[in-house]
Amino acid sequence: MNPDLPSIPNPIILDCQELSVQFDDVAALTRFSLQVERGNTVVLIGPSGCGKSTVLRSIIGLIQPDRGQISLLGEQICPGSGSRTYRSRIGYVIQEGGLFPHLTAGENLSLPGRYHHWNAERISGRTRELLDWLRLPRSVIDRYPGQLSGGQRQRISLARALFLDPDLLLMDEPLGALDPLIRAELQSELQRLFNELQKAVVLVTHDMNEAVYLADTIILMQAGITVQAGPPKALIRHPATSFVRQFIQAQERQF
Repeated sequence: MNPDLPSIPNPIILDCQELSVQFDDVAALTRFSLQVERGNTVVLIGPSGCGKSTVLRSIIGLIQPDRGQISLLGEQICPGSGSRTYRSRIGYVIQEGGLFPHLTAGENLSLPGRYHHWNAERISGRTRELLDWLRLPRSVIDRYPGQLSGGQRQRISLARALFLDPDLLLMDEPLGALDPLIRAELQSELQRLFNELQKAVVLVTHDMNEAVYLADTIILMQAGITVQAGPPKALIRHPATSFVRQFIQAQERQF
């Protein structure tokens, strides 16, 4: 890199501005904003019911926010009926993987390609590429989800989310149901993939240690609002409120 030339910032992949979501009398999100650049991982964390998953569901189009705007690579996708058009540019890993039990791992993994009418050769090539990337033996494609380990199921779910090479990856508690050893292994795997693929990532977790390990930016939420956002070390060393301090201390007491 030429030091005399100005550095070019990574493009903003996702831009959420002032999102509000109301469920009956409950404010699930209140004026929530978020920007994610290419190659950056933003982790949403907070107690149950704080709005973390609502953010992801709003981005993917499963929930229509009452207020606010969502843009992907500068193009507005919310509000408006056109948000479905952009789903192929967003990979989504739901809690516990969400694999269809009646489909083999290979059929689950390749669903996006078949939905978009890829030919068999292209599907096969992309499947092999992702299995190698995720360090899975190719023999797993003929097994059903019930015949796979928890770690293998999560890798297949991640491969499905990456199948169309999306610009943005959304992950909702992807490791929450795994035992500690497998969880630690997959955390390392995710960190490697995030570094190699340079995707924009928004990940939801309850685990502060996981957030610190994976995040460039942590957003700590409470009752649908952002309490504090910033690099992991900033939240730990300089908690902005008593809630932030108590949340971090409660996590530390688990060990």
